[in-house]
Amino acid sequence: MVGLGLGSDLLRNLTQAKKQVIPISMFVAVLCLCLVIGHLLEENRWFNKSVTAILINEKESRDAGQETEGDAVADR
Repeated sequence: MVGLGLGSDLLRNLTQAKKQVIPISMFVAVLCLCLVIGHLLEENRWFNKSVTAILINEKESRDAGQETEGDAVADR
């Protein structure tokens, strides 16, 4: 009978340990994912900056075109 009690205690301890391991494993996995994504973004920083510059220039040229149209309407 002593063996059965030991087995159930072992099973209970393993279940509790599993409940603690899963959140820690998820935290480590998310941390690693963030590191990998950060590394990839750092390597492509020049690309991100150039895309941002293109988008800003496009918006400025669009805004300048609207001001020109507005000035033309006001001149009529």
